[in-house]
Amino acid sequence: MEGLTALSVRHLTVHDISFTAAMTLGRLSRTGPTRLTVLASDGGVSQPSMTQLVQRLEKQGLVRRVRCPDDGRAVLVSVTDAGRDVVRERR
Repeated sequence: MEGLTALSVRHLTVHDISFTAAMTLGRLSRTGPTRLTVLASDGGVSQPSMTQLVQRLEKQGLVRRVRCPDDGRAVLVSVTDAGRDVVRERR
């Protein structure tokens, strides 16, 4: 998310998403539900930045948070069908 201005981040749309958002959706589509900390680490961004990105993607209906089946305290981020559609469109 570094390098994005507040204005560009606020105006992400389904067809015009940031590189980090596209990378995150693609990863989730390929590997399934993932912890936010892992997404941040793999994406090379801070955890607070990834949290903000996931919140925006969630508001757009592209991801959702689900409980970790192995640890009820943990939350995983999962791509939605709409998120998979965005990944397909971008390819």
